[in-house]
Amino acid sequence: VNSLRTFLDFDEKLKQCDLKGFPAGTGDTNEEFEAFFHEHAQNIRNFVKNHPSHTLIEVNIEDPNAGTQLAEAFGQNAKCWVKRNAGAARTVSPR
Repeated sequence: VNSLRTFLDFDEKLKQCDLKGFPAGTGDTNEEFEAFFHEHAQNIRNFVKNHPSHTLIEVNIEDPNAGTQLAEAFGQNAKCWVKRNAGAARTVSPR
């Protein structure tokens, strides 16, 4: 949620989208964003479960081994998976 709130006002843009499970105006609190993302991730898992021709790869991008996990999943060199858009560490107060 912190990343979402500090990246180019993405949170404010998302709040205007009127998405399934996240109606326009939702997202004033971190809890609303967290609930939406957990529900959205579960919807994706259910879709993949119901469509076995698809493969779902889930990686915790905060894990130091995320690059290695992605490289193994996609058959690439781990050096292809590095953090390139990292800005200065910023935090926002919880809402």
